[in-house]
Amino acid sequence: MSAMRLGRGNTSAADYEAVVIGGGPAGSTVASLLSQWGRRVLLLEKEVFPRHHIGESLLPGTVIVMRRLGVFEKVQRAGFVPKHGATYVWGKSRKPWTIQFGELSDKPLGFKGRPQNSFQVDRANFDKILLDHSRESGVTVMEGCSVTNVARDGNNIWRIDYSDQNKHLQTATGLICVDASGQNCLLGDKMGLRNFNESLRNIAVYSYFEGGKPLRDLVPDLNPQSNGNIFVAANDIGWIWYIPLGDGRYSVGLVTEGANSREINRAGRAKYYRDSIDATPEVAHLLREARMESDSIYSQSDWSYICKKMQGPGYLLVGDAAAFVDPILSTGVHLAMDGALKAALAINTSLTNAALTDRAMDWYEQEYQKSASDYLHMAQHWYHGHRSQTAWFSQAKSLVAPESNLSVRQAFIQLSGAYSPGIEGQSDIKLNPLGGFSPGQLNTMYENFETVVPADSAEPDSPSDPATAIRESSKTGRVRNLGFSIPTLGPGISYDPYMLEEDNLLAPCIQVVKHVDGIQRMQRALGEGYLHLLERVDGKTTVREIAAELATLPKLSTQGDTSELRGFITDAFKQLYQDGVLVSAGQRRATTSNRDDGAGASAPMRRIGRNDPCPCGSGKKYKRCHGR
Repeated sequence: MSAMRLGRGNTSAADYEAVVIGGGPAGSTVASLLSQWGRRVLLLEKEVFPRHHIGESLLPGTVIVMRRLGVFEKVQRAGFVPKHGATYVWGKSRKPWTIQFGELSDKPLGFKGRPQNSFQVDRANFDKILLDHSRESGVTVMEGCSVTNVARDGNNIWRIDYSDQNKHLQTATGLICVDASGQNCLLGDKMGLRNFNESLRNIAVYSYFEGGKPLRDLVPDLNPQSNGNIFVAANDIGWIWYIPLGDGRYSVGLVTEGANSREINRAGRAKYYRDSIDATPEVAHLLREARMESDSIYSQSDWSYICKKMQGPGYLLVGDAAAFVDPILSTGVHLAMDGALKAALAINTSLTNAALTDRAMDWYEQEYQKSASDYLHMAQHWYHGHRSQTAWFSQAKSLVAPESNLSVRQAFIQLSGAYSPGIEGQSDIKLNPLGGFSPGQLNTMYENFETVVPADSAEPDSPSDPATAIRESSKTGRVRNLGFSIPTLGPGISYDPYMLEEDNLLAPCIQVVKHVDGIQRMQRALGEGYLHLLERVDGKTTVREIAAELATLPKLSTQGDTSELRGFITDAFKQLYQDGVLVSAGQRRATTSNRDDGAGASAPMRRIGRNDPCPCGSGKKYKRCHGR
């Protein structure tokens, strides 16, 4: 089913262009951005903020989104504890180990200048800052409103029924419905979209303490700023988080398997929780003189899931309504806000240009599914490491970008900080969280955490570039015999239609990616017109023949002189050769009559047989089309 066709022409058909259900980080982010870009937005939140919420530890990648949102300075002024890294007791050894996000700041992979810290936040205050920012951005924010029904009529207008703060029934209409309802998963459950991960069905039991000790009391060799680290300590039944919230106040939570719920009920939640803390010596030491803030002990089922579909005709799911991943790496808020940024771009594009609706929504779906899946695989690997790995980091050569000497330790920091390596000429929004690593690539990284490579170990020789044979440039800089070369995609090169941001909208392009040893090493964007060119690269056809065929396509042939078009096309080939996107599979011998040291734009072309496909792209045989 194709997505609803939108556009500026029918924006007056509803009360709002977008109705957002839920005012947490995901909902407030998408609403604020759309309103800042001139859209009419309604946000319905069932609670009245501030309200309690789990998930206090943020990642540096989230700071990038906060800056884009225009709320970073407000968060900074709120006085939250700066988080510069993380400290762990994990694996067979009880010796703590630490990572610092700033370790990447001197690496030439696009990390320089990126945030080196995030924050440990009181979610009640943090979420209120974001929601208030939505109001200031022009969003119609209504708190204390519980949505009772969501339906779409025959005119493709969403009807949202809700009970307001005075318990009066109200109705709002919108062109787009954004489900940011959190784990209530309003639309997802209604449509049966949630897929639970059976290996990560956990329970979190947590509370707050006053008078806890700073982390350096446990690990004296840490620098002072590391007191703001999240501390994670494994125990026999799971793991415990210890998060500093400022002024001696700490969030302390136990995560254990859902199978232990019966034991928790039998022993009583409070006793089970305190016994688990006492059985974890590092956390027990830090809380020795602390007292619980109240008798309240909270619990939450941290059952990981990813919705099998995150968008459809006129709707999107975002935040926990789309996916929830285990809290081991504190990815929840980042996934919500980064996904909301992508959702806003897709919606704004759809409302601006109806013809791009399907592509924009599909782009959002692919990006969000990939991000959620990457985080999920990381969580699974982390628990796998708890069972069998004896050490997490080594001095192994980088598996991410060997040319930068990024170590596997630094690669892990990149992943756990929600950084991405950086792509020249692109802004942060155009990057995939975690660098877009696949499950297989993550497997390789984690398997090599214990592999020590000698410092003098040489990098394997890269495969020779067959295109070198045609790179004999003259004084004029022209590539000799380019027209007679037979191009093929370079080693590890793949390409797909993609979308990149341009002025708060998504623009179609072609994404070119190179993989070496299963790791993404290079990525670039080409104009969408390159798709016609790349689709004809088959390792059999020369540049001249491809150029001749392309120059006859109806869309191109109307643009000007055919010989000039062939020249432009061969210039494009030259650049793709020089960039390594294409290499030469060989060359055809040039005869005296058709020899050309340049692009070959004016030389005779291959004779087309009457039964050959017509070069115009009609799909007909030449004799049935232009060959009559």
